Amino acid sequence: ATAQPSNPSPTTTHESTGFVANHPKKVSEHDAIKLLNNDDYFAEQKCDGEFMSVLYRHNKVLASNKRGNGIPVPPKIATAIRQLANLASCETLGVAGEYLDSTLHIFTVWEKNGTSLMPLPQHLRVAVKEKLEEAVTEHLAASSSSTKQLTSLKFVYTAKTQTDKTVLYETIKANAGEGVVFKHHES
Repeated sequence: ATAQPSNPSPTTTHESTGFVANHPKKVSEHDAIKLLNNDDYFAEQKCDGEFMSVLYRHNKVLASNKRGNGIPVPPKIATAIRQLANLASCETLGVAGEYLDSTLHIFTVWEKNGTSLMPLPQHLRVAVKEKLEEAVTEHLAASSSSTKQLTSLKFVYTAKTQTDKTVLYETIKANAGEGVVFKHHES
């Protein structure tokens, strides 16, 4: 009798994007009001989804969780990220956001064209995010195609002025949203 080769059940491991979540510190409502009035801070709505970092490189799309472990990429998100990278003529594109209701709510762009954007100040990363959002908006407006996979991506709005931050804060509060994230514009 010949020995049968042992076939251990394959464990699927997914490659990591290399990006790990930065966990915000909680502040009191009193401190939050101070930050609304501080021009050095931007404000964004906190999404109550599952953190996901996504990296497009060599036509492959990888995803990681908040601990930096590789996870499966939802197919719609993979397609949308490929389209976004193509639209923005990016050889590589790394974004992070919250995955909620089959949509990735992007709050930061951390890599573009082979360069890490993490050493850049927040205001420049926000500008890159807003340029990508503009490209998507223009593409969707001009597209008559029924396959609008890019709608699987949403860009988290960044309020920069005291007025815009206050309106955002009051809207989130009135709608019992999860919260507000403040980011120093030079962080």
